[in-house]
Amino acid sequence: MGRYCKRIGRIPAWLDWYPCRAGRAGRCGLCIFSAQLTAKKNHKANYDAIRTLNLLAGWTVVGWIVAMVWATAKDDTREMREIPKPAASNPEADEIAREFAEFLKTRRQSLAKVDC
Repeated sequence: MGRYCKRIGRIPAWLDWYPCRAGRAGRCGLCIFSAQLTAKKNHKANYDAIRTLNLLAGWTVVGWIVAMVWATAKDDTREMREIPKPAASNPEADEIAREFAEFLKTRRQSLAKVDC
């Protein structure tokens, strides 16, 4: 006919299984989505990716472990290193570069005149 509950009284047979199963489903859902909740609490930059992984593969043990590790790992906050500035201008090197550019210009012109 149904179970008896101390708080509610007699539980109808059609409702007898519902509170127990709803509690289990809620606890399982909380466990599965704990990686997503952790990522949101930690303000992860890639929260959307963690949420997607958790929705698609969180029900598997491996998928849940990957999502949880990703949610608890530190964000990569390394700064990009500055590109070193070139050394101060060297007048001798500038003069050599100008002469070489002039040489290439005359060489190109002389090769253009050759008819193959």
